[in-house]
Amino acid sequence: MPWAKRFARFCSIWTTPSWKPIARGPLAEFAEWFLGPGREQAFRYDPDKGGATVELSDVIASRRSIRKFRDEDISADTVRLLLDAARLAPSGSNVQPARFVVAQSPAAKEALGRCTPYKFIVKAAVVFVCCADLTAMTAREGRIGELLKEGVFEGVDIDMNDPAAVSPVMDEEAVKAYLSMNVAIAVEHIVLKAVDLGLGSCWLGRFDRRKVKMELALDENVHPVVLLPVGYPDQSPKARPRVALDKLVLKTI
Repeated sequence: MPWAKRFARFCSIWTTPSWKPIARGPLAEFAEWFLGPGREQAFRYDPDKGGATVELSDVIASRRSIRKFRDEDISADTVRLLLDAARLAPSGSNVQPARFVVAQSPAAKEALGRCTPYKFIVKAAVVFVCCADLTAMTAREGRIGELLKEGVFEGVDIDMNDPAAVSPVMDEEAVKAYLSMNVAIAVEHIVLKAVDLGLGSCWLGRFDRRKVKMELALDENVHPVVLLPVGYPDQSPKARPRVALDKLVLKTI
């Protein structure tokens, strides 16, 4: 077994979240120093998969909002992996409204930095401008037709004669909100895939959308939803407090 794979498997034993009493011990600190902040969680050696991988539960547990990035580029292949994760995200009626501007040049990132108080985004390796194609709803009936042809509704209790199931009446703001919700699913796919690849990211919703559209010369039917800076972490934030499960669940009925 190559030494790198041996080391990856060794680190995975001592840095996985299930070993919390040991997780911040000397071995974990050495792994973080050797691999870089945040990267120690990226390695899980799985011989059945032929290399290092990450358990989904570990990805979810180790995700942090990263606001400090190392001055290190990410490869075109890595960008494609992140975008492919977004491409595979589900969407209502499979309308797939998510569209992305990939900002990697210093000029593009500086332009985005002028649209938000969160100037740290210019230090990220890439900033994904995550948008909704507002024309996507026009394809909804056709997409449903594709699903019907594939038989995905066979034996499913859905009244396809009900207009609300096929052509719901929605005003402009409702359409924008609905499509933005679907874009958010794709964004979280990128966020989790980034963790899988040893990268960090941070959701940003506070930015001047009109200014972003102007800076990037976006079509009027493209609605920016989220700015997502992604890069190699230069910090290792602790887990932030979360509400208890008994507060999370309103009721069980």
